[in-house]
Amino acid sequence: MMTWLKLIPYAVIAALVATVLWYRGNLIDAEAEQARATAALSVAKESNAQQAKAIEQLTARKARDDQILADISTKLAGINQSLAETNETISGLEKIDADVRNYLDEPIPDALRGVLNNKP
Repeated sequence: MMTWLKLIPYAVIAALVATVLWYRGNLIDAEAEQARATAALSVAKESNAQQAKAIEQLTARKARDDQILADISTKLAGINQSLAETNETISGLEKIDADVRNYLDEPIPDALRGVLNNKP
């Protein structure tokens, strides 16, 4: 029985060493998991930065496109206004000027009709 009592300190030491080794293994696993998480975070941050840059470029492009559309709309409104004024002037002249009325009553040549109707 005495020999078993002498082995108890060795058993306690062996249990402590096993516990320390187990915790050490857990620490190594945790450090590896942390390294993987840090790498994944780095990749995610880079991806987010690239996406933010793409969004910024698309937003700037949209602003330019919107400005171009606004300019075209303004020019088209000007053209429509000019056309309306020209038609109004011609209608007014047609009512008060016999020469204009006679000119407008003349048939349009076929070549000119094609151009006016946007046909080649």
